[in-house]
Amino acid sequence: MATPDVNMVHNLFQYSMNGGLMLLVGYRTELTAAILLVLSLVFAFILHNPAAFLGLYAENFPTFVYNLFRKNGGPLSSFYKDIAGTGAQMMLVVYGPEQFSWDALEQRRHRV
Repeated sequence: MATPDVNMVHNLFQYSMNGGLMLLVGYRTELTAAILLVLSLVFAFILHNPAAFLGLYAENFPTFVYNLFRKNGGPLSSFYKDIAGTGAQMMLVVYGPEQFSWDALEQRRHRV
C-alpha cells in the first residue's frame, strides 16, 4: 500500500478544520457543507473503507465472519461517523444556516 503524500494529508486536515470553523460560525454555510460533504464521503469510502476492514477481499468466508464479530470496531465506527456527518451536512446544504449565523447577519444588514 502506498503511503499518502504528507502535503495532501496536511491539506485535507486544513480543509476539514477550516470548514468546521466556517460551519460553526455560519459563514457561507451551504457551500462549506457541500465541500465537507464530499470530503466526508471520500474519508468514509477510501480512508475508512469497511470492505477492507471486514475482510471482504479475503479469500475465505470464515475470515470475514471473524472480522465482522470479533474485531475491534474502531475503523468501522469511523466509517459510520463519516456517514452520519454526511447526513448532517446534507441537512445544512438543503435547509441552510437559519437565523443564528454570519450569513443571516449579512442578509439583515443588507435589508436595512
